[in-house]
Amino acid sequence: MKRALLFASLIVLTGAGAGTATAGPIQWSYSAEVEYSRDYGNDFLLNWTNQSGTVTSGAGEYTSRDLFTTTAFPGPPRDDNGQIAYNFTVRLTLKDIASGQSAVLAYNGWYATQWDKKWTGEDENGNPTWDWDWIHEQSEFGKPTSWDWVTLGGNVYTLRGEGGGMGTTPNGALVVSASPSATPEPTTLALAGIGLTALGVARRVRGRNTAARVGTATA
Repeated sequence: MKRALLFASLIVLTGAGAGTATAGPIQWSYSAEVEYSRDYGNDFLLNWTNQSGTVTSGAGEYTSRDLFTTTAFPGPPRDDNGQIAYNFTVRLTLKDIASGQSAVLAYNGWYATQWDKKWTGEDENGNPTWDWDWIHEQSEFGKPTSWDWVTLGGNVYTLRGEGGGMGTTPNGALVVSASPSATPEPTTLALAGIGLTALGVARRVRGRNTAARVGTATA
């Protein structure tokens, strides 16, 4: 009987930790693809610096990976309003290596630059000539002030895309932190349930044996 109780206790203890991620290093990978709101030709294309990769990080440690910059300085504009604007979306696939589970998140970005059309004189026929004078540019990528989170394989991933700013062409980085989840996975709960059931059966058997011994002694 003691062996049965010990076995049931071991099931409960084993189940409590079987589906929970450890606090050691966590390995994850990422890959990114871009979608443009329209075809901008060669004036605007993202230049990937780290389009994909595999990372091993400590629990709760923040890791940053530069994703992209632009390939060229766009301009001057082709119309008279003096502004060029681009919009794009980066779709990021995040994968927990140990479990193989993955999730896809989307981060939007944009870029705008302003030019001033200036009169520069006249040509040989007396027609006015014009040129473009660059004024400023601005860009943004991701959610610089907020975080997303997703649970994969018993680990909680906190992440965001960030980049851009006043006076810069688009640039983007991925910031990720991974920590073990405090919530047991379904496998953990199932094993714990089996262990508790085994304890209940063992106790009932012990109760019947005790009653039998008492009955024999008083007969």
